[in-house]
Amino acid sequence: MSASMGKRTKAAIWVALLTTVCGLVLWHAVSWSSSGKYLEMLHRLETGRGYLTVLYNLGLMLVMGALLGWLMQKMNDLLG
Repeated sequence: MSASMGKRTKAAIWVALLTTVCGLVLWHAVSWSSSGKYLEMLHRLETGRGYLTVLYNLGLMLVMGALLGWLMQKMNDLLG
């Protein structure tokens, strides 16, 4: 029974940590959008440096997808 309790405690800590990291990634995206940096990146598409915008968006999607997948797994460990 105590091993089960330790497992759930670890899962709860991971859920809190991953939720915080997801929130920070989301805050970063909203911050860049509201400050105009994202719009500046979109203008690079016309100058031939569009690969930076594509890499940024792809990286953001991959990181957020991996974090959300890991978060769902830890939530399943916590609740299951």
